[in-house]
Amino acid sequence: MRDYCLDCTIKHLGQAYVLHSEVESGYPKHLIAVIGHLAEASEECIGASKELSDEIRQYRLLLLENLIPIMKEEKKVSIPYFDLFEKIAKIIGEKGCGNCQKAKDDFKAKLNIKKSESSMATLIDLIEGMLLYYGDGPICQAPGNIRCICAKCVREKLLKEKDKVIK
Repeated sequence: MRDYCLDCTIKHLGQAYVLHSEVESGYPKHLIAVIGHLAEASEECIGASKELSDEIRQYRLLLLENLIPIMKEEKKVSIPYFDLFEKIAKIIGEKGCGNCQKAKDDFKAKLNIKKSESSMATLIDLIEGMLLYYGDGPICQAPGNIRCICAKCVREKLLKEKDKVIK
């Protein structure tokens, strides 16, 4: 079964929700993006909950079945996004968010971190929350700037400094 990432599921559902509100505000062409984000959300959670994945898929199919009337603004189809968010929160509480733990482990492995290397482990602990929260973060507006905290710049800084820190 595919790895799952419930953070990504939330991201795609959130985007679908925002775009769906745009559809209902007179921008029906955004419906195609809503459908795409629902497909991504369904795929991102299948490893954690097939039931949730299937539910999201059913909402996507409902939109597809009603595509033309919705695009012509003749019909509205509601999706209970906040109920879905609550289900995701419950699954995160039971199983964790998925790929985020794998991402932390992979990141630590790339930096050759061992449990005995407490100074580097402490440094990683300080930034892990930011890395997990932002993922690859916003597009860096200041490549190489010492103050930039996008995930890409933080990773690069750590990789450059790892030999100085681990001794």
